[in-house]
Order: sequence, then C-alpha cells, then structure tokens
Amino acid sequence: MNTFIIGSTEFGIDPGKSTIVHDRGQLTLEIRGDEHVFTILTCNEDSEWSWALYPPHLYIRGLETKGGKAVLNGQDDVEVALYMMEHNTILEATVSLTPANGVEVSGLVDLIGEVQPFRVSFVRSEA
Repeated sequence: MNTFIIGSTEFGIDPGKSTIVHDRGQLTLEIRGDEHVFTILTCNEDSEWSWALYPPHLYIRGLETKGGKAVLNGQDDVEVALYMMEHNTILEATVSLTPANGVEVSGLVDLIGEVQPFRVSFVRSEA
C-alpha cells in the first residue's frame, strides 16, 4: 500500500505524479502527496496542517545505492528534501528499494523548525 506519513498524519500518494528511477546504482525519486487527501486534512482551519498550501513532496536525486539500500545523514552530497511550503531538511533517513518496483523511506525531517518522523512506502505500477 502506498503511504506518505509525517508525524501521525497520512497524506496518501499521488501515483500519477510520483516516480522512481533506479539506474546503475543511482536512485532518483519524486513522491508527491495526494491532493484530495491533503484538501480533506486542511479544510478545517484548526487543522495541524492548515498552514500548508500544497501536499508534501519528497525528492531524492542522485542517491548512490548499494544492494538497493542507502542511508542519509544530513551530510550527504545528494539533492534531498521534503518540500512543504519550503525545502525542509532530511536529518536522517534509510532508503530501501523493494522487489516489487517500489521504495521505502523512513527517517526524520526538520519541518519548519519541528523535528518530525516521516515514512514513505511507494510501489510504482507498471502500465
């Protein structure tokens, strides 16, 4: 099942706007939260997420993997962030490719000054 969780909130994933490319050990991924789920989460101005205008967007570009796995520690020479109103720093994360054309990413993000756990699990469908 595709999931995009920040803290305890499930944002869902828009599979049509999300991609995984793994070529010769280099991983690039763009995972975008589901706009419909985001709208439901933010329609109440008392919502924890009412300040956000767009669903979250996790991107990792040019990550070197070994055996389909990698670890990010905030000091990496990789373009990586969780975009939600600004490019938020991934403090640490583990990245694993799955046998079913998918990826799992989990770790900590500094989300506008508050450290939050996050987890993404995405399987791309083959058309």
